[in-house]
Amino acid sequence: SNFCFQGCSNCIMFGSLHVLWARCSPVSRLVVSSYCVASVALTILVAFLPGVAVALPICSARTVFSMGRIWVLPLAFIYRPLEAGPAALFMFLEAYMGVVVLPSRERSLGSAACLVWVLA
Repeated sequence: SNFCFQGCSNCIMFGSLHVLWARCSPVSRLVVSSYCVASVALTILVAFLPGVAVALPICSARTVFSMGRIWVLPLAFIYRPLEAGPAALFMFLEAYMGVVVLPSRERSLGSAACLVWVLA
């Protein structure tokens, strides 16, 4: 194989991500993968069913307070509309940060408490 998987400076980016993913605990993997899958799936759903966009607006002070759409608060962490390249790059950056930060948080809190902490 051409990949080092040891975390050395000669590894390509995939190798580094593979090492980080291998070190992730199950809840961290669940949170990161559900965020990416849900964002892509909900973006596709909104594209094919435009009426869903009314039910899944972007979470902001305007949509919550002015429009009274309280349900967007618990959905805000899993829905980021991927309309252009920068939004996808930010999603990958947030997933990378989750893979880096969440495993240590989960080890310190425990799996169930970490999941509650993420959802709260």
